[in-house]
Amino acid sequence: LSTLLAHVHRVRGLVSPRYPIPPHQHRIRLHPTRPYWCTRRNNHHNFAKSIMTIRPTTYADIDALLAIFAYARTQMVADGNPTQWGDGYPSREQLEHDIQRGVSYVVEKNGQVCATFVFIIGEDPTYAYIEDGQWLDDTLLYGTIHRIASNGQERGIFPFVLNWCSAQCGNIRIDTHEDNKRMIHLIEQAQFKRCGVIYTRNNTARIAYQRV
Repeated sequence: LSTLLAHVHRVRGLVSPRYPIPPHQHRIRLHPTRPYWCTRRNNHHNFAKSIMTIRPTTYADIDALLAIFAYARTQMVADGNPTQWGDGYPSREQLEHDIQRGVSYVVEKNGQVCATFVFIIGEDPTYAYIEDGQWLDDTLLYGTIHRIASNGQERGIFPFVLNWCSAQCGNIRIDTHEDNKRMIHLIEQAQFKRCGVIYTRNNTARIAYQRV
């Protein structure tokens, strides 16, 4: 295995440990969005491709997305964050608008939608003003992750989505509510830097992060 790992390291580079790895497995990065697992069983090693994938959202996915966001709001309330998405956010109309703009995506596993997010490359109007700090870089093109949520059934959704987004644009911004401790932990664990405070369109504060 050490010889194999050394070879892959020379060819493509070893993945940073952002996906949880079972104790009997070693992960090797062979594709930016589809991790492969080197599984050790009886001193033999087999490659098995992950079945988690990302694709653009379609209108047929909307009911699944509404269920995912309903679950996410319930979890936010349980975590002490009842106001970030409030009651019924995002609306069906917002989801349809995201699909129409071509910025909404879903994560699938075994053909079932298990998570969703919005990824926009280009300037975000809510990021034009930042207080209590500054962006790491305010000149380069950047991508922004919004409205990421899952059904709670799969682990490693955030790093998987982040890996995909980073393959599209290496300069990533994201924001979250100060009460969303779960998201803050995931963002900071992924080596984002806290840059300051921005305000959403309804004038509520969000902690702003960037990773270049």
